[in-house]
Amino acid sequence: MLGRMVRRVLLAFFQLVTRVFFRRVQVTGIDHVPPGAVMLVGNHPNSLLDPILIATTAPRPLRFAAKDVLFAVPLMGWILPRVGGVPI
Repeated sequence: MLGRMVRRVLLAFFQLVTRVFFRRVQVTGIDHVPPGAVMLVGNHPNSLLDPILIATTAPRPLRFAAKDVLFAVPLMGWILPRVGGVPI
C-alpha cells in the first residue's frame, strides 16, 4: 500500500518535472508495443533521465532494473523497491 502511494507521488512529481524541463515529449512507435510483458530500453546515455521519461510516457505500470549496489544506499534502498526497482 505504501509502495503504491510512493510510486504515484513520485510519478506525479516526475511528470511535473518533465513538463517544466521539456516543452514537448514525443513518443513514436507506441503502436508497435505488443500487449503483455515487454522490455522497454532507453537508448540515450543519460541513465537518470531515460527511466523518468519512459515512466512518465508509458501507458502502463513499469518495473525498472537497477544496479544492485544502489539498494544498499540508505535513501535509494528505501525508494527503489517502492517504485518498482529490481536489483540486477
